[in-house]
Amino acid sequence: MAPNEAKLQAFLARALYDLGAAQSAALVAIGDRLGLYKAMAGAGPLTPGQLAERTGTSEVYLREWLANQACGGYVEYDPGRGTFALSEEQAVLPVTFVSLADARAFADAHGERLPTEAEWQWAAEGPHRGHRFPWGNNEREFPPLLRPARDKTTATREGVMGLSGNAWELTESEHTDGHTRFVMLRGGVYLPPGESEWLVARGARPNDWHAKYILLSDGLDRSATISFRTVRS
Repeated sequence: MAPNEAKLQAFLARALYDLGAAQSAALVAIGDRLGLYKAMAGAGPLTPGQLAERTGTSEVYLREWLANQACGGYVEYDPGRGTFALSEEQAVLPVTFVSLADARAFADAHGERLPTEAEWQWAAEGPHRGHRFPWGNNEREFPPLLRPARDKTTATREGVMGLSGNAWELTESEHTDGHTRFVMLRGGVYLPPGESEWLVARGARPNDWHAKYILLSDGLDRSATISFRTVRS
Protein backbone atom coordinates (compact mmCIF):
# COMPACT_ATOMS: atom_id res chain seq x y z
CA MET A 1 0.00 0.00 0.00
CA ALA A 2 1.33 3.41 -0.97
CA PRO A 3 2.17 5.70 1.96
CA ASN A 4 -0.04 8.70 2.71
CA GLU A 5 1.99 11.57 1.23
CA ALA A 6 0.53 14.23 3.53
CA LYS A 7 1.26 12.21 6.68
CA LEU A 8 4.76 11.41 5.42
CA GLN A 9 5.57 15.08 4.81
CA ALA A 10 4.17 16.04 8.22
CA PHE A 11 6.34 13.40 9.87
CA LEU A 12 9.46 14.58 8.03
CA ALA A 13 8.75 18.20 8.92
CA ARG A 14 8.37 17.33 12.60
CA ALA A 15 11.56 15.25 12.59
CA LEU A 16 13.54 18.08 10.98
CA TYR A 17 12.11 20.60 13.44
CA ASP A 18 13.09 18.41 16.40
CA LEU A 19 16.57 17.89 14.98
CA GLY A 20 17.07 21.62 14.53
CA ALA A 21 15.82 22.28 18.05
CA ALA A 22 18.25 19.75 19.52
CA GLN A 23 21.16 21.31 17.65
CA SER A 24 20.17 24.81 18.77
CA ALA A 25 20.10 23.73 22.43
CA ALA A 26 23.72 22.60 22.20
CA LEU A 27 24.76 25.80 20.41
CA VAL A 28 23.11 28.01 23.03
CA ALA A 29 25.07 26.18 25.74
CA ILE A 30 28.29 26.58 23.72
CA GLY A 31 27.63 30.29 23.24
CA ASP A 32 27.24 30.79 26.95
CA ARG A 33 30.22 28.66 27.94
CA LEU A 34 32.57 30.45 25.49
CA GLY A 35 31.33 33.88 26.54
CA LEU A 36 29.97 34.73 23.09
CA TYR A 37 26.76 36.31 24.39
CA LYS A 38 28.68 38.34 26.97
CA ALA A 39 31.07 39.56 24.27
CA MET A 40 28.15 40.68 22.09
CA ALA A 41 26.20 42.38 24.88
CA GLY A 42 26.54 46.14 24.45
CA ALA A 43 29.09 45.78 21.65
CA GLY A 44 26.79 46.75 18.78
CA PRO A 45 26.96 45.07 15.35
CA LEU A 46 29.92 42.70 14.92
CA THR A 47 31.24 40.66 12.04
CA PRO A 48 32.21 37.04 12.71
CA GLY A 49 35.86 38.13 12.52
CA GLN A 50 35.41 40.88 15.10
CA LEU A 51 33.62 38.52 17.49
CA ALA A 52 36.41 35.97 16.99
CA GLU A 53 38.99 38.59 17.99
CA ARG A 54 37.02 39.52 21.10
CA THR A 55 36.64 35.92 22.29
CA GLY A 56 39.75 34.17 20.99
CA THR A 57 37.67 31.73 18.99
CA SER A 58 37.64 30.57 15.39
CA GLU A 59 35.96 32.84 12.83
CA VAL A 60 35.10 29.83 10.68
CA TYR A 61 33.06 28.19 13.42
CA LEU A 62 31.58 31.49 14.58
CA ARG A 63 30.03 32.09 11.15
CA GLU A 64 28.03 28.88 11.53
CA TRP A 65 27.15 29.62 15.16
CA LEU A 66 25.95 33.14 14.35
CA ALA A 67 23.89 31.91 11.40
CA ASN A 68 22.09 29.47 13.70
CA GLN A 69 21.52 32.15 16.34
CA ALA A 70 20.12 34.56 13.76
CA CYS A 71 17.72 31.92 12.41
CA GLY A 72 16.52 31.23 15.94
CA GLY A 73 15.98 34.93 16.68
CA TYR A 74 18.66 35.07 19.37
CA VAL A 75 20.67 37.72 17.51
CA GLU A 76 19.88 40.23 14.77
CA TYR A 77 21.51 39.98 11.33
CA ASP A 78 22.21 42.87 8.95
CA PRO A 79 22.70 41.31 5.48
CA GLY A 80 23.89 44.61 4.00
CA ARG A 81 26.81 44.89 6.40
CA GLY A 82 27.25 41.21 7.22
CA THR A 83 27.05 41.92 10.94
CA PHE A 84 25.30 40.35 13.89
CA ALA A 85 24.08 42.11 17.02
CA LEU A 86 22.65 41.26 20.40
CA SER A 87 20.19 44.03 21.20
CA GLU A 88 20.02 45.58 24.66
CA GLU A 89 16.56 44.09 25.10
CA GLN A 90 17.72 40.61 24.14
CA ALA A 91 20.62 40.82 26.57
CA VAL A 92 18.47 41.44 29.65
CA LEU A 93 15.25 39.54 28.94
CA PRO A 94 14.63 35.99 30.20
CA VAL A 95 15.46 33.32 27.65
CA THR A 96 12.25 31.85 26.19
CA PHE A 97 11.37 29.33 23.46
CA VAL A 98 13.45 26.74 25.33
CA SER A 99 12.39 23.14 25.85
CA LEU A 100 12.90 21.15 29.01
CA ALA A 101 15.83 19.42 27.30
CA ASP A 102 17.35 22.81 26.42
CA ALA A 103 17.11 24.03 29.99
CA ARG A 104 18.60 20.84 31.39
CA ALA A 105 21.47 20.93 28.89
CA PHE A 106 22.27 24.55 29.78
CA ALA A 107 22.18 23.81 33.51
CA ASP A 108 24.33 20.70 33.14
CA ALA A 109 26.95 22.64 31.17
CA HIS A 110 27.33 24.93 34.21
CA GLY A 111 27.33 22.17 36.83
CA GLU A 112 23.83 23.18 37.89
CA ARG A 113 20.25 21.90 37.54
CA LEU A 114 16.66 23.07 37.46
CA PRO A 115 14.96 23.54 40.85
CA THR A 116 12.26 21.17 41.96
CA GLU A 117 8.81 22.56 42.70
CA ALA A 118 9.51 22.41 46.43
CA GLU A 119 12.81 24.28 46.04
CA TRP A 120 11.22 26.94 43.84
CA GLN A 121 8.44 27.51 46.38
CA TRP A 122 10.88 27.65 49.30
CA ALA A 123 12.89 30.36 47.51
CA ALA A 124 9.73 32.31 46.66
CA GLU A 125 8.13 32.15 50.12
CA GLY A 126 11.25 32.82 52.13
CA PRO A 127 12.38 30.70 55.08
CA HIS A 128 9.76 30.59 57.84
CA ARG A 129 7.76 33.47 56.33
CA GLY A 130 5.25 31.79 53.98
CA HIS A 131 4.63 34.87 51.85
CA ARG A 132 1.83 34.57 49.30
CA PHE A 133 3.97 36.15 46.55
CA PRO A 134 7.77 36.47 46.28
CA TRP A 135 7.66 40.19 47.17
CA GLY A 136 5.20 39.78 50.04
CA ASN A 137 1.46 39.21 50.47
CA ASN A 138 0.04 41.92 48.20
CA GLU A 139 -1.18 41.16 44.68
CA ARG A 140 0.43 43.11 41.83
CA GLU A 141 -0.29 43.74 38.17
CA PHE A 142 2.46 44.05 35.58
CA PRO A 143 2.63 45.48 32.03
CA PRO A 144 1.53 42.89 29.42
CA LEU A 145 5.01 42.24 28.05
CA LEU A 146 8.16 40.32 28.88
CA ARG A 147 10.37 42.41 31.16
CA PRO A 148 14.05 42.29 32.22
CA ALA A 149 14.81 39.29 34.41
CA ARG A 150 16.52 41.36 37.10
CA ASP A 151 13.61 43.47 38.29
CA LYS A 152 14.42 44.58 41.83
CA THR A 153 10.78 45.44 42.54
CA THR A 154 9.95 41.72 42.40
CA ALA A 155 12.80 40.57 44.65
CA THR A 156 12.40 38.42 47.72
CA ARG A 157 14.12 39.52 50.93
CA GLU A 158 17.02 37.28 49.92
CA GLY A 159 17.29 39.13 46.59
CA VAL A 160 15.86 36.50 44.22
CA MET A 161 14.24 38.44 41.37
CA GLY A 162 11.64 37.78 38.69
CA LEU A 163 10.04 34.71 40.22
CA SER A 164 6.44 35.64 39.38
CA GLY A 165 4.47 37.66 36.85
CA ASN A 166 7.00 37.66 34.01
CA ALA A 167 7.49 34.21 32.43
CA TRP A 168 6.47 30.75 33.54
CA GLU A 169 9.49 28.81 34.80
CA LEU A 170 10.33 25.18 34.14
CA THR A 171 11.13 22.98 37.11
CA GLU A 172 12.82 19.61 37.46
CA SER A 173 9.49 18.14 38.60
CA GLU A 174 8.67 15.98 35.57
CA HIS A 175 5.96 13.29 35.86
CA THR A 176 3.88 10.85 33.83
CA ASP A 177 0.33 9.61 34.31
CA GLY A 178 0.84 6.57 32.09
CA HIS A 179 -0.44 8.36 29.00
CA THR A 180 1.38 11.69 28.87
CA ARG A 181 4.57 13.23 30.22
CA PHE A 182 4.34 16.63 31.85
CA VAL A 183 6.45 19.05 33.85
CA MET A 184 5.28 21.52 36.47
CA LEU A 185 5.61 25.25 35.79
CA ARG A 186 5.83 27.93 38.44
CA GLY A 187 5.61 31.70 38.62
CA GLY A 188 2.80 32.93 36.38
CA VAL A 189 3.10 34.98 33.22
CA TYR A 190 2.95 38.63 32.14
CA LEU A 191 -0.18 38.11 30.03
CA PRO A 192 -3.31 39.76 31.48
CA PRO A 193 -5.85 37.47 33.16
CA GLY A 194 -8.20 35.71 30.73
CA GLU A 195 -11.89 35.06 31.19
CA SER A 196 -12.18 31.72 29.37
CA GLU A 197 -12.22 28.49 31.39
CA TRP A 198 -10.05 27.01 28.62
CA LEU A 199 -7.18 29.38 29.37
CA VAL A 200 -4.61 28.64 32.04
CA ALA A 201 -4.64 31.27 34.78
CA ARG A 202 -2.47 34.23 33.85
CA GLY A 203 -0.84 37.14 35.64
CA ALA A 204 1.36 36.80 38.74
CA ARG A 205 0.46 33.59 40.54
CA PRO A 206 0.74 32.82 44.28
CA ASN A 207 3.83 30.92 45.40
CA ASP A 208 1.89 27.68 45.97
CA TRP A 209 0.27 27.72 42.51
CA HIS A 210 1.50 25.60 39.58
CA ALA A 211 0.59 24.74 35.99
CA LYS A 212 0.82 21.33 34.33
CA TYR A 213 2.73 21.58 31.03
CA ILE A 214 2.20 18.55 28.78
CA LEU A 215 5.34 17.47 26.91
CA LEU A 216 4.92 16.44 23.27
CA SER A 217 8.34 16.62 21.62
CA ASP A 218 11.48 18.70 22.01
CA GLY A 219 10.66 20.73 18.92
CA LEU A 220 7.12 21.55 20.04
CA ASP A 221 7.69 22.08 23.77
CA ARG A 222 8.61 25.74 23.37
CA SER A 223 6.78 28.95 24.15
CA ALA A 224 7.31 32.70 24.21
CA THR A 225 6.07 32.70 27.82
CA ILE A 226 8.19 29.88 29.33
CA SER A 227 11.70 30.35 30.70
CA PHE A 228 13.83 28.76 33.43
CA ARG A 229 16.36 29.38 36.17
CA THR A 230 19.03 27.10 37.59
CA VAL A 231 20.29 26.18 41.05
CA ARG A 232 23.52 24.71 42.35
CA SER A 233 23.40 21.75 44.74
